[in-house]
Order: sequence, then C-alpha cells, then structure tokens
Amino acid sequence: MMTFRNSSIDEEEPTHKLVTQSPSGVKDWDEEGIIGVENRAMEVILDRGSTVHVELDPAHGQFETLQNKLTQVPESDRIFVASEHEHRAVLPEDRTSVDSLLEIQADDTDEWTDRLFNIEAFAVLSDQSWTYRSVPHETHIREINTAGHDGLVEELHKTLEQLRGATVKPFDGS
Repeated sequence: MMTFRNSSIDEEEPTHKLVTQSPSGVKDWDEEGIIGVENRAMEVILDRGSTVHVELDPAHGQFETLQNKLTQVPESDRIFVASEHEHRAVLPEDRTSVDSLLEIQADDTDEWTDRLFNIEAFAVLSDQSWTYRSVPHETHIREINTAGHDGLVEELHKTLEQLRGATVKPFDGS
C-alpha cells in the first residue's frame, strides 16, 4: 500500500486495485500492457478528480516543460513521503498537460523510461479524498478509492473489458 505524507489523505483505505496481467508478447506501452492499461483507466479516473499530484524525477524528458505548466507544491502541502519535485495539476484546466505526461509513443524507450520510472508517484484527488494513487514502476501499487464515486468500478470494468488481463479487483492488502 502506498503511504501519503498527509495523514488526512491517508485515512481512506483503498477499496480496489487496478490489475494488469499482460499476455505473452505484449509490451508495456501496448494497449494491453501495464502503461496502456493504466492510461485507459486514467481516462475514467481523471474525469472524477479535481487535482493531480505527481512526483517527477528531474531526469524526466518533460521536467522543465511541466515545471512551467504545473504548480510546484510547497513542502508544507506535499502529499508524497520524501517528495522533492512534486507538482500539482488542476482538473480540468491542466488535463492536456496530465495526458501528455502519461502518454507514450510505441517503441520510444525514452518515453517508456520517463513514464515508468521518472514519474515516481502519481495521485488523483477529488474534493472528498483521493481517488487513485500509483507508483508506476510498482504495478502492485495502483490503488483506487471508490468512496464518494458511485459507478466508478462499473465504468472502469466497461472501459477495460476488451483488454486481456486487465481488471479492477477489490483491494485485499496485497
């Protein structure tokens, strides 16, 4: 389970998790790969969020661009433990920047590295609490909080149903 620095956000336990079991031969950036599945889920989850917090490694190819477009979060307002380069996007205004951060071109290893390793943590918050949190390179940390989001699980199932090995399961602590 991912831990937030802000205990008021951490009070809400995950209700579900995004699970990806990529079929043999599927690359991470493919529609059924770990990045492709998470990005499909984000199409639904971002619609329910009010802000996105992202911890970026300065090695990320879009680091300077995102520093200019997104708000650097002051230390007192950071939500990630040991955060140094945390930025906030306001939704829906910054949706294009968030989508750009998450998208990668097939077979582009630099973008793959950025998306999987140089986005160190990612969280979608709503006015009530957190909705989604992820450590992209740790596929077991893709947690969903459906509290206050009626129909979210059903909408995610519908979005992911055509992708082999992708689903949303109740959170069981593993």
